[in-house]
Amino acid sequence: MSLAIKHTHKDLETINTQIASAIIDEEINKANQLFESIFSQGMTPNTYSYRCMIRGFTKINQASKAMALYKDMINRKVNIDQKTYHCLITTCASVKNYKQAKSFYKQMQSAGFQPNTVSYNCMLNVCAKTRKFSEASLLFNDMPIKKVKREPITYDTMIHVCRMTDHQQEALRIQKLMEEDGFQPNDSNQLYLKSII
Repeated sequence: MSLAIKHTHKDLETINTQIASAIIDEEINKANQLFESIFSQGMTPNTYSYRCMIRGFTKINQASKAMALYKDMINRKVNIDQKTYHCLITTCASVKNYKQAKSFYKQMQSAGFQPNTVSYNCMLNVCAKTRKFSEASLLFNDMPIKKVKREPITYDTMIHVCRMTDHQQEALRIQKLMEEDGFQPNDSNQLYLKSII
């Protein structure tokens, strides 16, 4: 019995690796066939299987299919880890759905996951897509309070939010903080910042 179980897990791991590879190559149909083959072989996809597919459908702008997978995870009682919540928030960003993204962000915390740098970056990306300056500012300013490290993409995304919402002075303030942290804005933001000095 133990040998059979071990063999099954090995099969699932192999299929997951193939799914991940297909997603990287943007071969969503192949990935979906591999995902469906898990069921046909009498197995159940695990968290990684679903996360790969959610990411894959998001990449090709099929958010509805990504959300359908999330609902399937709930129905099948498949564990939703922090990385999967990050993928779901990114899916929301792709369709500019701030309300749903915030809901996933809260669910993630209720599940016992403390927001990390990736969590904040994902939510800042949603704010950038939906032009929510106040919400982005709260997130950005909360990071040092919660002792969460800001990365270059954190600063660049916040500057982009300022740019999209016409908050020039705040953009310059973020630039100063970024440079104090040893980072430089990306090329697009540098052009913007030079234009408002």
